Amino acid sequence: PGRTWRVVAELARRSVDAAPNPAHEALVVLEQNLARFVLLTQNVDGLHRLAGSRNVIDIHGDVLDTRCRDCGKRGRFSAEEVRALEGTPLCDACGGVRRPDAVLFGEMLPEDKIRRLHAEFYENPPDLVLIAGTTAVFPYIAEPVVVAAQRGRLTIEVNPEPTIVSERVRWSLRGKAGDIMPLIADVLTSS
Repeated sequence: PGRTWRVVAELARRSVDAAPNPAHEALVVLEQNLARFVLLTQNVDGLHRLAGSRNVIDIHGDVLDTRCRDCGKRGRFSAEEVRALEGTPLCDACGGVRRPDAVLFGEMLPEDKIRRLHAEFYENPPDLVLIAGTTAVFPYIAEPVVVAAQRGRLTIEVNPEPTIVSERVRWSLRGKAGDIMPLIADVLTSS
């Protein structure tokens, strides 16, 4: 736990000191203006929610959320707690070791989030599936795009480099999500 927390604490410190960028903000605009919107993210920094997104599947969790390994009590670190974090945090209810409530390497994805991903993207794919700022190497990130394309839905990729889904989407746009996503949000919400 000590070695894990040294790495996680550093990631969490970066998260609390970060701010949403124009891509995060553009997604909030889309959510507020579209009849159906769901955001699937593999990011663990919580920036989508901080920006204002509400319908989020954070498939890998959030590094600020914790869970006791012994009693299961859930908690959330404040920015001050993260900055002061040294060593392995203990549960205030039972004294057990707290762990980040995020998927660590080699762990299974949370079943409830997988069920939700399948319901949202496989059973009834949205009219538009947009993938941005990811290499799309994880199947659970790439496959919803492929399923949507196979079912005739509009698919868009925004990424600086080509990915494994670049040839499968209708539009593959090269550039930074922070530059392109506000333009997409403007086009999709101006009509």
